[in-house]
Amino acid sequence: MAITNDPSMLLPGEENPTQQQSEFVRISIAIILQVNEKVPFDIYIERSEGIFTKLFHKNNPIDQEMLLRYQNEKHVTALYVHNLEHKTYRYYVEKILELALSDPRNTPHDKLTAAVSEVASLAMAEIYLSTEVSKKILDWAGKSVNGCIALLGQNPKSLAKVLESLKAHPAMLKHSVTTCIFSMVIIKQIGYDSDRTLMLLGLGALLHDIGMSLLPNDWEFKPDLTPDQWRQIKEHPQLGHRMLEDLNFVKTEVRTIVLQHHEQPNGMGYPNNFFNKDIYYLAKIVSIADSFSEKILPREYRPAPMTALQALASMREETGRFDDEIFKHFEKLFWTAKTKRI
Repeated sequence: MAITNDPSMLLPGEENPTQQQSEFVRISIAIILQVNEKVPFDIYIERSEGIFTKLFHKNNPIDQEMLLRYQNEKHVTALYVHNLEHKTYRYYVEKILELALSDPRNTPHDKLTAAVSEVASLAMAEIYLSTEVSKKILDWAGKSVNGCIALLGQNPKSLAKVLESLKAHPAMLKHSVTTCIFSMVIIKQIGYDSDRTLMLLGLGALLHDIGMSLLPNDWEFKPDLTPDQWRQIKEHPQLGHRMLEDLNFVKTEVRTIVLQHHEQPNGMGYPNNFFNKDIYYLAKIVSIADSFSEKILPREYRPAPMTALQALASMREETGRFDDEIFKHFEKLFWTAKTKRI
């Protein structure tokens, strides 16, 4: 909710408002409420529609009492950074998450949930800027992803266990969140949107690579694996499936997604060389989202990630790897969006 643009409502330290809505990016108030130190970016509030006021200056400490007053008395639900400092904010959130992952069992689960949710929000902002998927669909996907994250947050011990397994693999969480977003985008395009289906797909996508946490982190997305390393990498779906057996809230269908997300309709996938009819439908969706996410995210071993259209072209050449009908639905999202923007 925006604050009324009334100079009498300015608290000490606030600057006069500035206008240019397109220059500001929404950030999480829950994250800033965790901060007890100086931050390397300016923080703004939206005083009225399109009118922004600088609340905290970069390299100054956050006044938590003032921020709580804004939240409780003025009903502020979001903060903003200038888009030129959005990258700095993203790195800052990633550091907060790394700190939380260093000892997840002793970090309050609401802080863990807030950090993971903000990673999802940042991933969606990057996806919108780097692809041509519509903001409306991404917003819908984001709500579904955050619903799955909230579900994990309702099981604090399970959330801590999941996140603890990612301590040595910080890049995996971003990949998993991005895979989850694209999985939701695909199922929206197909037209399946029951709450149960979304929950199963979302959790399966978020947890699809959890078995990788049992492997050395320097193998993660490495292009030049030895035959023995590749053999061990191909065991990660089974490892993940076994890891999730101890989590009571994880349904059988979610574990099936984790186990089958590298199966291929042509029978050339792993771990069981299943053909099309034997592969769980939601696992086919995650397979496409997983591959697309891997291609468009930055990797240390390549100079630049693929564009969305380059990734689609690359995947189209991998005959028999993906379900044809699901892949056509996914492609249609980008061509439709591109036509509308032109």
